[in-house]
Amino acid sequence: MTSHHQSRTTSPHAYLPPIIRHAVDWYYHCLHPYIHVENEYQLNTLPEPVIFAANHNTSFETVILALYLLHRRDGKKVSFLVDWMYQYLPIVGWLMKHIDAIYGYNKPSTISFINRFRKSPETQKVTLVCIRYLRDRRNVVIFPEGTRNTHPYQLKRGRKGIGDIVLQTGVPVIPIGIDFPSRMMRGKIPRFGRIIFRFGSIMDFRTAIQSYCQKTAHEALCRHEQRKLYHQTISDITHKIMNEIAVLSGKCFSYATAQQSPQNELIKNTTEEKLIWYG
Repeated sequence: MTSHHQSRTTSPHAYLPPIIRHAVDWYYHCLHPYIHVENEYQLNTLPEPVIFAANHNTSFETVILALYLLHRRDGKKVSFLVDWMYQYLPIVGWLMKHIDAIYGYNKPSTISFINRFRKSPETQKVTLVCIRYLRDRRNVVIFPEGTRNTHPYQLKRGRKGIGDIVLQTGVPVIPIGIDFPSRMMRGKIPRFGRIIFRFGSIMDFRTAIQSYCQKTAHEALCRHEQRKLYHQTISDITHKIMNEIAVLSGKCFSYATAQQSPQNELIKNTTEEKLIWYG
């Protein structure tokens, strides 16, 4: 397990080139009237690296959040986990290329002719890519719901991939709630409109990770018990992150913790594909 306090050299590619930064700033200022940010001060003293974890409502919010973070952090890169087809979209593909986006290839595109460019999901294990990026001190944005969620009041169950990445790296998490002022009045997520980013406090899971390591080091713990403890730990981490996102996004999160879940629910969905989520 790698602690986020371990000293490493910052990647020389951590910042966008000046000309790209100017373009990002221009696009951001065009969209600025539609953006409201709460608790922005949470970004003033962030550890490096960090995982940004947000709920996911629409496709366009990914681009707006990317532009905001790049502008607010003076061009410091943050890599988004996104569907592979983003790289083929005008402007969006350009932006994703320059922030070193991590592409997932599990889902086919709704635009049939683009699917000829789709790679096998086995070509890139995104969980491993995230871990590598974080250990290289790169920042990553994750949408733990795993897909766009257009329900105006309820979050989806969080995918346990984020818990696995936190357990493997020890990197802290900044929860983000993405909300729309018109959501409650209309009873639905708008296709486009004013958007709110609410930043939460830094979530540090070192205590949980240390406890896990101490328990798994016990010689009397059999393989089955180790596996059970692993799933409990990553599920608990994911559950705590989702609870924070729920508060910040204004949506409900009503799923049980790992300890409250049936055993068959606890151990299913353990393949690489099931641990991954995409924007």
